[in-house]
Amino acid sequence: MTRATKRSTTRTMTGAALSLSLATSLLAAPALAQTRPAVEPPTSAPRVERSDFALPNGLAVTLIPTGDIPKTTVQLVFRAGNVDEAASEVWLADLAGQLVQLGTDKLDARAMDRTVAGWGGEITVDVRNDSTWIGGTVLGEFAPALIGLVGDLVQHPRFPASELPRLRGDLVRELNLASSQPGQQANAKLAAAMYPDQAYGRFFPTEAALRGYTLEQARAWFDRNLTARRAHLYVAGRFDAAAVERAIKEAFTAWPAGEPAPAREVKPVTRRVIHFVERTGAVQSTLRLALPVVAPGSPDYVPLTIMNAVLGGSFASRITQNLREKRGYTYSPFAAVNVRDGDAYWAQNADVTSAHTGDSIREVLKEIDLLRRTPPGADELDAVKMGYVGRFIIRLGTREGVLNWEQFADFYGLPRDFDMVAAVQAVTADDVRRMARKYIDPRRLTIVVVGDGKTVLPQLKGIARVAK
Repeated sequence: MTRATKRSTTRTMTGAALSLSLATSLLAAPALAQTRPAVEPPTSAPRVERSDFALPNGLAVTLIPTGDIPKTTVQLVFRAGNVDEAASEVWLADLAGQLVQLGTDKLDARAMDRTVAGWGGEITVDVRNDSTWIGGTVLGEFAPALIGLVGDLVQHPRFPASELPRLRGDLVRELNLASSQPGQQANAKLAAAMYPDQAYGRFFPTEAALRGYTLEQARAWFDRNLTARRAHLYVAGRFDAAAVERAIKEAFTAWPAGEPAPAREVKPVTRRVIHFVERTGAVQSTLRLALPVVAPGSPDYVPLTIMNAVLGGSFASRITQNLREKRGYTYSPFAAVNVRDGDAYWAQNADVTSAHTGDSIREVLKEIDLLRRTPPGADELDAVKMGYVGRFIIRLGTREGVLNWEQFADFYGLPRDFDMVAAVQAVTADDVRRMARKYIDPRRLTIVVVGDGKTVLPQLKGIARVAK
């Protein structure tokens, strides 16, 4: 359940993306198919080199030397985000994040832009449901300088009052756009249904609330939540390790520790009911079918992820092949195990033709029931696992992929010796069926439909009660 507003606020400085296209001759494929040797599936993930230490104020630090390109990413990740807003503060964290990007006591936004441009990179502030990310990527020789700037940014942010009206207006426009989109309407309804009266259930603020937020409120949220004890600093790429460590200690040692992250008390609610959102005249219906599941760290998480890939989480998945390829009800259905701090849920998503809304839901339920009764065949499961492993290893071949995986593993408390490739290869067909039976119970599915009531509501009879 992601917001349209959960996108990075990036101040781009210099440079252009360089893409490399690799072409292979399809004419040679028949000969290659006859002579290529058998490929053994990978059994373990490539080892990631990293070193870790912590400052006395509680800041965790991870250095990851990786890659051949002389660039370095510096990322300060906080265990704090929209989940830390009060009921009257929805999107206050977003406002605070936009204010943070406007410079420090020493450098205003324009001067900061010019400075980082000289380092060949960019700096980003990204507020998410359960985390906030501040950092950027520069040429490796400027990594210590970027570390110093990030340290200054979180300890001495400018928070210019003159920019507050503009930023509030931007958020109002963003709210109006997002709340008019069927996908975001579905996400908002699903959040409210599964997490009533909880932080993860609050999706959209009111326009009045956005226009009323003050600089003091934004600064108070920032000071309360973005603390050293809730932060983990990552430096990944090509850099001088000794110079980087010195820069970290100089930039962050004086930072007050602050409070640690609170324990998340998340209590999802789910029952077989349809939550309908009227969208008069819509030619498509937007669907969400969801259930709470387990988060990373549980022994069930990896087999659950593979189960999802078999059921609806890949192009070759059963639900995709059924709804898209066989019946033509939708173009791009997808399912995912969505994880957040203290919470995880499985959701099947689709935009289907209005005339086949009920049929689409019934087909999803049929595929769930079939997988709960019958394990996948060996060929089907092997193909899913190979695809998952291949994509995982390819991602680990990039600086961004290595960094994202290490951040994920740390955030969700995976052990340092955890091997995703080995865990995936260990998943059996019986594991997949067991995960479907244990977690994807059709009797407990929360269903959201956004569509034209005149066309859609008659189709929903017999599927589940439509909530008032």
